[in-house]
Amino acid sequence: MVDYRDARGWLSEAEREFLVEAGKEVHATAIKTPADAVILEVGAEFGASTVCLRTGAGIHPTIMSLDIWPNDLLQVHRTEVAKAEYRQRWVAKMAIDQGADPNRNNLQIVGDSKLWGPLWRQELDLLFIDGDHRYEGAYSDAWHFTKHLKMGKLVIFHDCLGDHPIHRQTNAAVTDWAEEPAQGRWVELDPVDTMRVFKREAKW
Repeated sequence: MVDYRDARGWLSEAEREFLVEAGKEVHATAIKTPADAVILEVGAEFGASTVCLRTGAGIHPTIMSLDIWPNDLLQVHRTEVAKAEYRQRWVAKMAIDQGADPNRNNLQIVGDSKLWGPLWRQELDLLFIDGDHRYEGAYSDAWHFTKHLKMGKLVIFHDCLGDHPIHRQTNAAVTDWAEEPAQGRWVELDPVDTMRVFKREAKW
C-alpha cells in the first residue's frame, strides 16, 4: 500500500506535505458536502500528486487528472493511485471487501491540456498545474483553467522556482498570467520549494 511520502513522482517532501494540507482544506470547506468538491490536476504522470491530494481530501472529493500519459504511464498512474486508495480506505476502516471501488472518485482524462482548456466548464475547489513546462503551454493552462476556480480557493503551480530551464519558462508564464487584469484578483501566498501558490479573491 502506497504512502504519500513514498508515491512515485517528482515532488519534494515539503511539496507533498503542502498538497496533503491543501486536500484537507478542500474536505473541510466544501460548500455542500466533501462529495461535491472537485480537484483538478493538469499533469499527473505517475500519480504522486494525486496520492497526496487524496490523502488530505479523504475518499469523497472527486479528483480529475488530465495528462497525455504516453506509453504505459496511464496504467502506472492508475496502479499507484489504486494502491493508495486501498490504504486510505483501510486507514478509514472502510469495507473494501464489500465492493468498494478504489477508483470511483478518481477520473483520468487522457488528452492535451491546450485542447481541453478552452472547453473546460467544471467549477473547481482546488487546481494543481504541473503540465506543459514550456512557456506557451504553461500560460495556456494558467489562463484557461484558473477561470473555473471558486472564490477563496487555491491554484498551485509546480516547477516554477529553481535553476532548471523549465523552471524559468514556467515561472515566466505564471508571472505573466498573474499580471493580466482580465484574470481577476489573486493573492500570492508563500512559495513551497518549486511551487507558487495563489488564492482567488475575485473574478475581476
